Amino acid sequence: MSKVLAISGTINQTDSRSLEMMKQFLKAYKNANISDEIIYLDLNQESMAIMSLSSNNLEEFYNHENSVKYIQQLKSVDKVVIAAPMHNFKSTGQLVNYVDHIAVPNLTFSYQNPLPNGNPRGLLNHLKVQILATRGGELTSNSWADHTIWLKGVWEFMGATVAEPIFIGSLDLPKNYKVSAESIVKEYLPIIEGAAKNF
Repeated sequence: MSKVLAISGTINQTDSRSLEMMKQFLKAYKNANISDEIIYLDLNQESMAIMSLSSNNLEEFYNHENSVKYIQQLKSVDKVVIAAPMHNFKSTGQLVNYVDHIAVPNLTFSYQNPLPNGNPRGLLNHLKVQILATRGGELTSNSWADHTIWLKGVWEFMGATVAEPIFIGSLDLPKNYKVSAESIVKEYLPIIEGAAKNF
């Protein structure tokens, strides 16, 4: 039996495309893995996720309650699924803050025992990660505006194996702006269900 941590970095709770992706992914996953346990982590409900790092809160930022317990949670599960919409050309503030709390030297990565190529060694190499990403605009060749590149890179840096992210874009363009989340995601169900069954 595997444990799956489902992390919602979504702000919008009404007709959310990223949450609908998560719902359909987990539904298909559960159908294929009946005995697996799914743990939900809604970052909107975590006080840590509204705390941005500053010179005034270093000690509090990395204490047990705001940092270590979330790292321990990651070490206790086997898989992570992340609902990750784009906000202002990046992941939501909650998701960025979450990453800042868990990306800690000697807890999730280490410079002390580098890889043969000299890169830091990720300490979450037991994890498999699936990113479910959405974006209001079209995906362009501008890598600075692709939040999935950053998110995938962070988890790989910490040692996780990251499955190919599933991405739905152009959601705020006129053709999709008033289309329901269920209708939008329905078009991508074969991709989502296929990825879930192989996750």
